[in-house]
Amino acid sequence: MTSKELCQATCWKAGAWRPVRCSKAATREGYCGTHHPDAVAKRDAERTARQDAEMESYRRDRAREQARRDLMTAALQAPALSLSVAMLAAVDLYTANQEPTK
Repeated sequence: MTSKELCQATCWKAGAWRPVRCSKAATREGYCGTHHPDAVAKRDAERTARQDAEMESYRRDRAREQARRDLMTAALQAPALSLSVAMLAAVDLYTANQEPTK
């Protein structure tokens, strides 16, 4: 009977009360393909890049919304004649900041 070398990483399995040793076969330097430090670092970098892109999109949307609110507030506080000019400026700003549809 031959025993295979198991991955040396510990992980949480469904239903486990504590971390358990990974049950996959060790393929690279004592780790399986999932828990090898290079694979973990690659996944972390991909996740960080994706989260950074989502956060940048969120910040851009919030800035656009704040600019719209500021223009509308200024338009409501302006005299009646400049109200239409301010609203047109708000529409122009909003459409200029829209991302192209895919």
